[in-house]
Amino acid sequence: MRLVVSSSSAADCGDNPSTALFRVAPQVWDVGGQKKIRQLWHHYFSGSRALIFIVDSNDRERVAEAKEELWSVMSSEPLKDVPVLIYANKQDLPKAMAPGKLAAELDLPSLPASRPWHVQGCQAVTGDGLYEGLDWLSATLKSRKMRG
Repeated sequence: MRLVVSSSSAADCGDNPSTALFRVAPQVWDVGGQKKIRQLWHHYFSGSRALIFIVDSNDRERVAEAKEELWSVMSSEPLKDVPVLIYANKQDLPKAMAPGKLAAELDLPSLPASRPWHVQGCQAVTGDGLYEGLDWLSATLKSRKMRG
């Protein structure tokens, strides 16, 4: 399990290939998932506009733990309304949980309709699925900016 918090984003003129594709320059904190450092996660939440949470979809025994941590993070005051992108990593492995099944196991359908979320299957080693998740997040943030 890994927590990534996107702290801010701003328009970008496209000098960096990764930001040119999404027209944002995110500030990202990869704070890892080791149990002993989870108590420090809250220091990175202030000013965040999105939450990216990565789950090892092949480690079915730890999905309940991931759910507990995800819900704890999402209930944090600075993150209570931000869009949530969950990467279901390791989709290349034969026992990996499908994104829809992972969404159900994480109880995401119970979130209020005002809280956008998306589970994207991915394989981080090859990059499969990563851009699709960021496409969703970029469109969601843009839509929210236009409304509010």
